[in-house]
Amino acid sequence: MKKIFKCFDLDGNAVLDKWEGKFFLDALTHEMNFASASMSKDKFKKWFADIDKDGSSAISCNELIPALAEFFKVPMPREKQTNVIARLVEVSKKAKA
Repeated sequence: MKKIFKCFDLDGNAVLDKWEGKFFLDALTHEMNFASASMSKDKFKKWFADIDKDGSSAISCNELIPALAEFFKVPMPREKQTNVIARLVEVSKKAKA
């Protein structure tokens, strides 16, 4: 999980700011065939704030991992989870290129 986090931490400062968080959420929901594009600004702000437990306006890896554990309680075959994670790494590498 930390490897994926680092891939989306585009500026390398060990946290995801709101832009990086949105990029991560869009990539995750796209790979899972969810409609992230329909998430309103207010809903995204709430999602981000719910994960940003320390109120720093950035999400650390320690904040993201429990949120994803909760997120992946959505029924999904293990193979699909593995494919989603692999694609997230691929998407983030392309963004850094």
